[in-house]
Amino acid sequence: MQPDDRQLLDDYARRNSDEAFRTLVDRHSGLVYHAALRQLGNPHAAEEVTQAVFIALAQKAAQIPRGSVLSGWLFRAARYAVSNLAREEVRRQRREQEAATMATTTRSDETESAWEQISPHLNDALEKLSDRDREAVLIRFFQDKSHREVAGALGVSEDAAKVRVSRAVEKLRMLFAKQGFAVPSAVLLAALTAHSAQAAPAGLNAAVATAAAAKGTAGAASTLTLAKGILKLMAWSKTKTAIVAGVALLLAGVTTSIVLQQTQSILPSAKADPVKAVAALVDRSTPKGSLLAMSQALETGDAALFLGTFDFASPDEDAIKSALAQLVTTIGRYRRAAIEQFGAEPAQASFDSLPFRLPLTKIAAATISVEGERMRVQLDPRDRPAMFTQTNGEWRTTVDGFYHMNPSVLSRMGTILVAEYERVLTEMKSGRYKSALDAAQAVHARTK
Repeated sequence: MQPDDRQLLDDYARRNSDEAFRTLVDRHSGLVYHAALRQLGNPHAAEEVTQAVFIALAQKAAQIPRGSVLSGWLFRAARYAVSNLAREEVRRQRREQEAATMATTTRSDETESAWEQISPHLNDALEKLSDRDREAVLIRFFQDKSHREVAGALGVSEDAAKVRVSRAVEKLRMLFAKQGFAVPSAVLLAALTAHSAQAAPAGLNAAVATAAAAKGTAGAASTLTLAKGILKLMAWSKTKTAIVAGVALLLAGVTTSIVLQQTQSILPSAKADPVKAVAALVDRSTPKGSLLAMSQALETGDAALFLGTFDFASPDEDAIKSALAQLVTTIGRYRRAAIEQFGAEPAQASFDSLPFRLPLTKIAAATISVEGERMRVQLDPRDRPAMFTQTNGEWRTTVDGFYHMNPSVLSRMGTILVAEYERVLTEMKSGRYKSALDAAQAVHARTK
């Protein structure tokens, strides 16, 4: 069995193994080179970027955190290098959009036309994806790996990997559409597949390995400067992230204080015990009561109460009912286990940020407008509003009205979420996580 990237990095860091490093170069140079070439359009500049990235890797091999996906690290390094070059000497070439495709155009021509349009903008679009979505695309297409191999690299199930790749490609399509490149999903998928896993130019790997092995003591001055620039930008990026996170945490504290005051006006005893306070006020005949029912159900794992807030239109939705019931039950078990393991206050603080949650603070801050028998709830200004309808005196929603996805997609996603929650729950009980926040971050990383 071939050693994985982490083993090769460790081997190189401990023993300065040229063979281990050369294997890493052979394995990833094509990804780095073509990431640079797409943006620069200059083969010579792309080769220089590739050398600089692997020099940076040689210098930082021992410091790359465990759990990091090397493909993602290298891609970001290439982006930093290209950014440096762009500021100093490279003017990005602009491509004219091709004329409208003739009716007789073949699918192959359509794919190539789409690739020519999106290729100069692909790096920017990939950068806008979340880390996990970007890594999934890089591994699946630009390293030509199977979904099973993507799953192994990301530490998720194969089904979860398939969903992540599909979702990431759709996000790319939407990003391109915003830039004026309307590429159908099937064509985008074909273009990514057709141009996946391209090899670096002949002779580049040997030159890269030689230059990187010297760790900055040899090579062209411009390349060494570029490598130093990569490491500086990466260090600043990490510092900036820490600063932003710190500011966000401070703001979150202030916001939480304000929202909790609002919540207390809705739920008088919420400060003492939010779940018990909600239980006494659940009444689906009022708009707020229906939302509180959903929140209490997710807190306690009460699947029947949760499903009671939905209007399932037909027997065809039995599968989604089953998936949601299992998800709600699992989330409730996760919360109880976190409280037992880490205490009520830290467990609740981390729990409120998890996927498929509806914390009381969000309900308190929601904007609700009622028009006759329809209710519009804006839980988050960044998301589409949830829609409720009054039926037989009770306010209920639908799967699409609340989650904005069709039942089959939600059912599949629910099954994946259950599996990931269960995995973290098992790891939590085994003592793997030092805090409730660590466990919550593991959930986020696997379901992002």
